[in-house]
Amino acid sequence: MTCKQCGGIMTVDKQRELFVCPFCGAIEPFDSMTKEELQKMLNEALYDVRKDTRQIKETLKDTQTDSSIKYALSLVALSIACLVFLIFTAYGFDTGSYMVGVVSAIQLLCAILAIIFKVSAKSKGKPKLSIVSTILIGIILSLVIVWFIALAVDTPSSDRRNDEEKTWPTIGMGSDLPVPDLKLKEVYNTDKYFHARLEDTDKAGFEAYVNECKKAGYNIDPFYKDYHYIAYDKNDNELELNFFYGSEISITMNKAITFTEFYWPKSGGLQDVPAPDADQIYVESISESSARLHVGMITKDYFMKYIDELKEAGFSGGYDDKENQYRGEKDNVNLRITLKRDKILYYDVYVLDRK
Repeated sequence: MTCKQCGGIMTVDKQRELFVCPFCGAIEPFDSMTKEELQKMLNEALYDVRKDTRQIKETLKDTQTDSSIKYALSLVALSIACLVFLIFTAYGFDTGSYMVGVVSAIQLLCAILAIIFKVSAKSKGKPKLSIVSTILIGIILSLVIVWFIALAVDTPSSDRRNDEEKTWPTIGMGSDLPVPDLKLKEVYNTDKYFHARLEDTDKAGFEAYVNECKKAGYNIDPFYKDYHYIAYDKNDNELELNFFYGSEISITMNKAITFTEFYWPKSGGLQDVPAPDADQIYVESISESSARLHVGMITKDYFMKYIDELKEAGFSGGYDDKENQYRGEKDNVNLRITLKRDKILYYDVYVLDRK
């Protein structure tokens, strides 16, 4: 009811059955209000109540929508975090950075548990579960600092292996060579192949090691020029030494070739190459576009005749007497043939792509 004196909204005093104005103190008895005025007052009050109820519902709806969006985004973020932690866990243990791997594994476990508790809290409506998931997320974030420290400090085992002092092999092909008094940078050793690199030396050191290898039996059919040495032992095992970078020696050994009964392949470009008159062959590799093979029991005289056969077959190229090598080309086939040790003809053939 509106106060007739000041226009303010009057309050109800039920005990005295009066309308009292809290602003000017005016009073009106209940019976002073007409039925129409009372109905109007009730309608206005009812309207205000409905309006307030509608606003409350809309606010609750918006709040629930925002909460659902935040919930979905948090699950997506945790899922991405799980993937990242999984990758770093694998990286850490694979490279030997075990500190990184352990920290990432703990973060991965916490992220998975956080997702489980978060979903449970949403479905069961238990605030305690939501608190647990929040604590787990806090643990994950706190471990991020440890994570980066581990990445910066922990050295992968592969790097540690590179820093470790390597030892000369006592088995395999490498065991046949003299043990060098030099730092061994890398080594790969099997019973058919050996490769190693020595460092912190000079040309005099290279020459000294060549002489040691000669004394060890690698002195058959030697080829020595500047920074390159190739020779064989009595079992036809091949040794190759190279001096490079002004301070390193490369050592490569190959097991003696095991020849088989002669046949001529018809792929890898060899179908356009005349078959040599031979009894032995060793196919190193062959595919549709290339071939590498050795043909045994070839003399220097036959090699020169074979070059003429290649020319008659349509190959054009030239012969290098110093290298005992012929290079030729026909259509899309390129070949290089080298006479090794005046008895083995080495073929390196490949098909050129002219498209």
